[in-house]
Amino acid sequence: MDTMLQAAVAIHQHWPWFWPLCGGILGGVLGSFLSCACYRLPRGLSLRQPPSYCPQCKVRLGVLELIPVLSWLALRGRCRCCRTALPKSTLVLEVTCVTVGAALVWWLLR
Repeated sequence: MDTMLQAAVAIHQHWPWFWPLCGGILGGVLGSFLSCACYRLPRGLSLRQPPSYCPQCKVRLGVLELIPVLSWLALRGRCRCCRTALPKSTLVLEVTCVTVGAALVWWLLR
């Protein structure tokens, strides 16, 4: 365990942005999940099945469409198939979680 801690410290010394980046990525994943939960739970839908899909055309989202923040920006906030506008609240929630995750890790390591 001691060598793992030494490796983490070495990474932090050479690349001080690395751990906040990891925190931001995990925050984005959490934000994406929360966005999914905010949509599905009030409608009585399962969080597990079916996999993520467009609510309008029911097309299953591909791997590249599930990248928090980046896929929303790349698709300009629209479904790739039916071009229906995606809610901006999804982007806001994901960006907020990315920011909080990165800031939290940065604050813990300072």
